[in-house]
Amino acid sequence: MGLGFTRAAIAACCLAALVPAGTLAKGRVFVNGRDVTGQVNLKYQLVNVEVDAAGDVRITTTETPSPKLAPALPKKDDGKLAKKYWLVTRRGSDPAGADIELWVNGKLARKIMAHDEQIVQEITGLVAKGNNKVLIRSTPAAGAGVAEDNEETSPEAWLEIYVGPGGNTEGKMVFEGVDVQFRRTGVQPAKMQKEFEFEGE
Repeated sequence: MGLGFTRAAIAACCLAALVPAGTLAKGRVFVNGRDVTGQVNLKYQLVNVEVDAAGDVRITTTETPSPKLAPALPKKDDGKLAKKYWLVTRRGSDPAGADIELWVNGKLARKIMAHDEQIVQEITGLVAKGNNKVLIRSTPAAGAGVAEDNEETSPEAWLEIYVGPGGNTEGKMVFEGVDVQFRRTGVQPAKMQKEFEFEGE
């Protein structure tokens, strides 16, 4: 009958020996009342087999055939970032003698003034999935009497800039990783710039 049963097939063969061949040849095969005559590649276990007066083979089981699952489709990339990106600054007790512009993919993310306190700013909207370019450009600090080559020699005259993915954890900004790290001290020239690249996720 080509059903590929396990115990059911063995039971059917035993019953075939007790029922005239002509009767079985004319019969149909039912599984839980459903006509499966002619179907192949069905497998069941723990079954009861009965040949009724009409020569039909009736199989009762609590199982259903295991469905063939279609292969999983690759997840579609919607181009959206899975993480949030942040700009965070730290500074010494003295200003580092320069104002700094931070650009992300050609757009100004923040102008950091020499006397600004710590900055924590989300910049996810400027970050793209994939390659990103960051430009940090410093200029002499705004204010009277500040020369272009202004230098602050105090060891507390410094500024650090960090860019990376992260979030707020128990009221604190925590980075998952740092993609851009920049440090300026007061002894460096006021005019300078540096470029970075990182992959947005």
